[in-house]
Amino acid sequence: MPMRTLSRSFPSPRVNLTSCFRPAILIAAAAAMSLATAAHAQWMVTNLNPAGATTTSEAFATTGTQQAGIARILTAGVPQAGIWGGTAASFINLNPAGASSSEAFATTGTQQAGIATIGGVIRAGIWSGTAASWVSLHPAGATESYAFGTTGAQQAGFGIFGGQWRAGIWRGTAESWSNLNPAGSTASAIYATTGTQQAGVAQINGVYQAGIWSGTPGSFVSLHPAGASYSIAKATTGTQQAGFADIGVVQSAGIWSGTAASWVNLNPAESIGSDVLATNGTHQVGYASFPSVQSAVIWSGTAGSLEVLPMPQTGSWPISTAYGIWSDATTLYIAGFGFNVSINRGVALLWTRPIPTGACCTGTTCAVLAQAACTGTFPGRGTACDFPSNPVTCCKANFNQFSGLTVQDVFDFLAAWFSNAATADFNGTNGVTLQDLFDFLEAWFAGC
Repeated sequence: MPMRTLSRSFPSPRVNLTSCFRPAILIAAAAAMSLATAAHAQWMVTNLNPAGATTTSEAFATTGTQQAGIARILTAGVPQAGIWGGTAASFINLNPAGASSSEAFATTGTQQAGIATIGGVIRAGIWSGTAASWVSLHPAGATESYAFGTTGAQQAGFGIFGGQWRAGIWRGTAESWSNLNPAGSTASAIYATTGTQQAGVAQINGVYQAGIWSGTPGSFVSLHPAGASYSIAKATTGTQQAGFADIGVVQSAGIWSGTAASWVNLNPAESIGSDVLATNGTHQVGYASFPSVQSAVIWSGTAGSLEVLPMPQTGSWPISTAYGIWSDATTLYIAGFGFNVSINRGVALLWTRPIPTGACCTGTTCAVLAQAACTGTFPGRGTACDFPSNPVTCCKANFNQFSGLTVQDVFDFLAAWFSNAATADFNGTNGVTLQDLFDFLEAWFAGC
């Protein structure tokens, strides 16, 4: 959980990284700089630290247009929930009246979910963009409660009852609390929800096991990988789950596809520990620890795809974490935090990068889209659609790529086919065969 240094026995998705690593900060500063890569030129990094934030700020979630997190404001020195609109100056303090502290962990863009400490009790709750909009979700009988995820209609987290953590969901009110603790579990917590699937952890037979629910205690499915001693799922898209598992002596970031057997270890060989905190199904973000440095990172589904996110050019940044990810058709957004040694302060950060696009062929219709948005054939990043008078990218029957589709394309294809030229392998299967001729003629008669 953000801003708390907690034991591994507490089912929490985040820890206070600054306090954990502070003794190594000066040693790590130079090492952090060596992790820069050429890919960083694609990224824009925005410092979201608001005016008046005296100690630290962190962005835990983003929708692209809005980020949610905390800032320690002025003399209070305690975390206060807030939202941004992409700049430090846009920060809006969400700390409710009467709250001694608060934290916002999730946002849909219109609703934020998190906690506020009121009357000495940590209470789950939601906002609608202002401090005055706070609604407590604290269940009756709970001594503490936490909301980590929201879809706008459903919120997810856990409550502590009689000293035991109980995973649960809400639908906008404290009274709507539903306990999802699985049978046989002595502790459980939920960290993300899609509305139909929840992801988190349950302690079963003394072992913390990552798992997913479908809205009821009985729907719990353990994702605990074979050979793991401890695992937690921090995020879910409904089809992909993300988190970590302790494999041997290493905490290893990883993803699942709904079953324990689907576990994919994302921890790179050079990392001494890692965790995935969010996923959009295509990319995963979190952190990876290297000797004396902890870096915000992004993966694309494999350990080898890991990329260390760049830090602002001013200062030294040995500690950073990426907490949230979101994308639209054109831009990838990542919310997180970095510790700047030069000012001895942690600051909320927003990373953005254009999503590479290319031609997307749906039949012979061409449109420029991101690969993830293409439901047809994607020739490659950077490919373009052609002029209607001479379609090429999505019109394979335009064999000579000149003057559109004409009878000359037939003659030119036949010449290539009879000479057994590689270009005559029209269907890309089994070399040049009679079927290529049939497939070409079918495409030519269908037109472009």
